[in-house]
Amino acid sequence: LKAGCPAEVCGYCGKPREKIVKRIRPKTYNPSSEDKRNIGRGYMSHHRPLREIFRDVGITQTIGWADCSCSQEDKYVPGVVLDPFAGSGTTGLVAEKIGLNSIQIDIKRDYCIMCFERLSELTAQAKLSGERSKIEKMGF
Repeated sequence: LKAGCPAEVCGYCGKPREKIVKRIRPKTYNPSSEDKRNIGRGYMSHHRPLREIFRDVGITQTIGWADCSCSQEDKYVPGVVLDPFAGSGTTGLVAEKIGLNSIQIDIKRDYCIMCFERLSELTAQAKLSGERSKIEKMGF
């Protein structure tokens, strides 16, 4: 869910809040010509792990957050996860636990009832801020 849904969106224009990152490239090992020949054989002369030779992974550092042009204060709200095949409601439970809103849909009445009951148990608990999550029952 974290990969597919923004943590915060503007409550007025709907633009997701995006991280501004700086990419840092780690120092990599430059293999010798002897190591290059031996890689195919699965060993190297300097006994260095192969991951050091092929390490071309970038590391990111958060610099700040992008902002939309809306001028209202407290404009950001949690992102919304849409689950059109809700089933027992696991996606909704996870969304609630990580602070996202969710919309759960299922064609079967039994699944809707099961999902509602599972989410009702979790939303009955107050958050640290003292507020409670809102859950609505529609169409079943």
